[in-house]
Amino acid sequence: MSAKLIQLVNSAFFGLPTRVSSTVRAVNLLGLETIKTLILTVKIFSQFDRAGLPCYSISSLLDHSISTGIFARSIAAQEDLGQNRIDEAFMAGMLHDIGKLILLDKLPERRLEISDACNSSACCLWEAEQNVLGTTHAQIGAYLMGIWGLPESLVEAIAFHHCPSRCSNRSFGTLTVIHLANSAEHCGYGEKSTKRLDLSYLEELGIGDRLSANYIIKSDSIQEVMSHAY
Repeated sequence: MSAKLIQLVNSAFFGLPTRVSSTVRAVNLLGLETIKTLILTVKIFSQFDRAGLPCYSISSLLDHSISTGIFARSIAAQEDLGQNRIDEAFMAGMLHDIGKLILLDKLPERRLEISDACNSSACCLWEAEQNVLGTTHAQIGAYLMGIWGLPESLVEAIAFHHCPSRCSNRSFGTLTVIHLANSAEHCGYGEKSTKRLDLSYLEELGIGDRLSANYIIKSDSIQEVMSHAY
C-alpha cells in the first residue's frame, strides 16, 4: 500500500515539484486528509484488482476517480467552501464510482445486459443500470459509504452525482461539486461538459450562467490530470 501511495503521489495527477520517497514526506506536501483519502481508495481498489475482474480496467477507473477528486477539490476551493468541505469533496470524488466495482464483482453476468440496454436505448450507464437492476452504481456506492459511517453530505453526493435534481438538498455543496467535477472529467471543458450536466438543477442554484465561462475548471495546472500519466 505504501508503494502504491508513493506511486500516486509522484504521478502527474498531483504535479509536485519534487519526487517523494516516503509517506511522511507525502503527508507534509499534500496534507493528512488527502493522504487518508488516498490510502482508503488504494485499499479498496487493490482488493478488486486482485479479484481480476474480466475485461475491465481497474486502473482506468482509478485514474478517473483521482481526476474527479482533484477536479472536485479545485471547484470547492474556488467556491471558498472551507477546508472541511474541500477535503470532503476530494474524498467524494475519489469514491463516487465505487459502486461500479461492487456491481462488477458481485453481478458480472449482468454487465453485458446493462451494456446492451445502453446501446439499444441510447441512455446513460446509470439509467441502464436502473432499468436492468432496479438500482445504480451510485446508489450502491452510497449505501456502502453509509454503512461505513461517512458523512451524510458525502453519501448524498455519491448517491446523486448523476442526477442532483432528485436530491431534496438545494444548497451548493459537495453534491454540486461532484456533479460538476464528474462531468468535467468525462467530457472536458466548455460546451462538451454540459452534456452530462443537470442544467435545471444548476440553474436553480444560480450557477448555470457561469458554465459558459469555463466555470468548472480554471487552473491550467489541473489540466494535467487529463493526461492520466504516471
